[in-house]
Amino acid sequence: MMSGRQLETAQKGQSGRGASLLVSPLPPSGVLKQDLSFFPYRIQTGQKLSNVDKVKRVAMAEKLVAKVESCDSFLGLLFTSDEAHFELDGRVNSKNNVFWGTQKPSEIVQKPLHSERCTVWAAIGARGIIGPIFIEENGRNVTVTKERYVKVLNEFWKEVESLYPSLLPKLWFQQDGAPAHTSLIAREWLKNHFGTRIISRLTPFEWAPHSPDLSPLISIFGAI
Repeated sequence: MMSGRQLETAQKGQSGRGASLLVSPLPPSGVLKQDLSFFPYRIQTGQKLSNVDKVKRVAMAEKLVAKVESCDSFLGLLFTSDEAHFELDGRVNSKNNVFWGTQKPSEIVQKPLHSERCTVWAAIGARGIIGPIFIEENGRNVTVTKERYVKVLNEFWKEVESLYPSLLPKLWFQQDGAPAHTSLIAREWLKNHFGTRIISRLTPFEWAPHSPDLSPLISIFGAI
């Protein structure tokens, strides 16, 4: 067994050898952060895009830029819309749910196979937010069908009529290409209320598919 002096000498020797070999005394995470100026980033997930999707996104972006440049009031007259689903079982991200203690807890937080959730729709523009409008019947969440979507659009229009009556002939409306949004009755409703001032699938001004990340509402829904 080493004496205290021998142990101290050995430790100093190891430290000296590390220094001579240019080995950093920092742990690997410290080397990455302090010596290499690295930062721990988290992998982000998003909608997978095909080459066709990318081409359509570029075409849409160019058309939007051209519209903004040719019409100063365009962005102030545009409402972008979308739906979002919210889980109601109190589920949280386990990565952020940490328990500190001397022993690993044995309790298990149970969750149902199909959790209850609610679906909300909203539209946002430079003048404010319309909604959220809950898509439900008798207090229960329901699937967004073409009939229910038109009902949501009617609620949206009533609100817009009361807030901006003088702007109705100028307002633009954006939506994604979900089947309920682009059904015949929904397209007829939009045509009757917005004319050609529509950004959506199956219109001259097409909203690129698989592009929820380009909608301002993704930030609002994410914060909620």
